[in-house]
Amino acid sequence: MCVLKPSCIAFVIADSLVSFGKNLVSLTTNSSLPIVPKNGSKPVPKAPVEPSFSYGGYGDIAIRRVSTLKLCPSLGYVCINIQNSADLIEKCFQQDGVVAALERLVCWNINNHQCHILNVDGSCLGSPIRAGYGGLLRNNSRSFLSGFSSYLPTSNCILLAELTAICKGLKLALDMGLEDLVCNTDSQLSVNLIKGDTSKYHAYVVLVQDIKDAMGSRNFIIQHILREGNQCADFIAKLGASSNSKFVLHPTAPQDLLSLLATDAMGTQFPRA
Repeated sequence: MCVLKPSCIAFVIADSLVSFGKNLVSLTTNSSLPIVPKNGSKPVPKAPVEPSFSYGGYGDIAIRRVSTLKLCPSLGYVCINIQNSADLIEKCFQQDGVVAALERLVCWNINNHQCHILNVDGSCLGSPIRAGYGGLLRNNSRSFLSGFSSYLPTSNCILLAELTAICKGLKLALDMGLEDLVCNTDSQLSVNLIKGDTSKYHAYVVLVQDIKDAMGSRNFIIQHILREGNQCADFIAKLGASSNSKFVLHPTAPQDLLSLLATDAMGTQFPRA
C-alpha cells in the first residue's frame, strides 16, 4: 500500500483549492458582457483580466499562490479564502519530521519473525534499589511457552540484570531443544557488547562470552527493540525484582501477565514515547 507523505497531501489539497480559484477567475474574466458604469454613461467593453500567480517553495514541491486578482469583490473574497486555506494547510505540514515521529508505532514481533521469540528485560525497583530480571519464550503462533524471573542478591546494576536475563533466556531455550530463536532486548548497550568485540578487562566479559557461546551453538540471533514492544518482559522482570527468589521458572503465564500477552497476540500497536 502506498502511503503519501504529509507534504504531498498538503500539496494536493492546496493545489486543488488554487485550481478551483483559477477556474472561477477564468469564468469571470472570459465573460463578454460589457461593464455598465453606475453614472449611466456609455457601456465600456470589458477588458480581460489576467490574474498573476507567484510560486512559493515547499520542500521539493512548489505550491501555486494567487498574488493579485482584479476581480469583483465577491469573487475576490472567495479567492482570498482559498489562498488562506492553502497557507493554513502548508503551515500545518511544515515540520514533517515531527509528524513522522508522532506516527511511529511499535508492537511485539514488529519484524514478523517466523520462529521462537525470546523477550528479556532487567529492572531496578525500590529504595534501597533491588535489581532483577526476567523473560519469556513464545512460538511463532504467539503462544506462551515458558518464562522465568529472579532478583539479583548481590548487585543493583541494571546492565548486569540485562545481560543475566539474556544469558538465562538463551540457556532455557537450549534446554528446551530450540534451534531457531530471536532474542529481543530493549538494552542497546547489551546488544552492542554482544555483537562487538568486548574488552577482556570489561567487568562482565565472562557473562558476555557465555552469551556468545550459547548463540553460536544454535541459530540464535539477538536484536534491539523499543520498550513499547517489550512490555511482557518488563512485567516479568519487575516481578523478579520485587521477589525474594533467586530463580523462578514459569511453565504457565502468571495471571497478571495474561492481558499483556493477549495485547501482543492481537498485534496491538503503541506510539513510540
